[in-house]
Amino acid sequence: MGKESLIIFVTEIYLLVMRLINQLLVITAVAMATLLGSGCEKGDIGPQGPEGVEGEKGDKGDKGERGETGPRGTTGAQGATGPRGPQGPKGDKGDPGNANVKSRTFTASQITWRNTTLFGTNYVTASLDIPEITAAIVNNGIVMVYGGFFWGEPWSALPVSYFESGRTVNFSYGVKTGGVTLRMHYSTNTAPTAPGIQFKVVVVEGQAMEAARLQQIPFENYDKVATFFGLEL
Repeated sequence: MGKESLIIFVTEIYLLVMRLINQLLVITAVAMATLLGSGCEKGDIGPQGPEGVEGEKGDKGDKGERGETGPRGTTGAQGATGPRGPQGPKGDKGDPGNANVKSRTFTASQITWRNTTLFGTNYVTASLDIPEITAAIVNNGIVMVYGGFFWGEPWSALPVSYFESGRTVNFSYGVKTGGVTLRMHYSTNTAPTAPGIQFKVVVVEGQAMEAARLQQIPFENYDKVATFFGLEL
């Protein structure tokens, strides 16, 4: 065998040995992996470590948006009644009431006058319906009639007479249950002309009338009557 052939032979032997070594290493590695995968078990969880030091307090966060209003709650039970308070001081005496006094005003357009002759005297008369005049008023109360003659006073009590145009003008009235009759005539007994003025009728029950008389209220003065009973002036 020549030198060249010997080199080739040794090289092939070396390569064969290297291939065998590589295959042996692969087989060994696979065996070790199999042994490690099948023979080792997972260990128990170790004990928890100690709690760390508390960190510093963070900055205060921004204020959140206001939430929606919640539903209204049910009304609570009524509380117990509190103790009665002390009696207050006595009040001042009130003004006289007018529950027993009625006042009605009749304008000229509300009054219908009629010509009539009574016992030879020529009159104009008018009937005013006033349901407040009851039998008790006729028997125990008082009915006053005032005319708007404009003599410095808004109302002048009837009966009344005054001189005008060479004659005396006379006004009077009568009272009955449910109404008043107005009458006017001239001293000359000529046929009168119906007056164009308004009249006010005040109806006063018996007790109210006595109260006014005790206070010496003159019924012919409407201002004082109205002030005492609280009527419209």
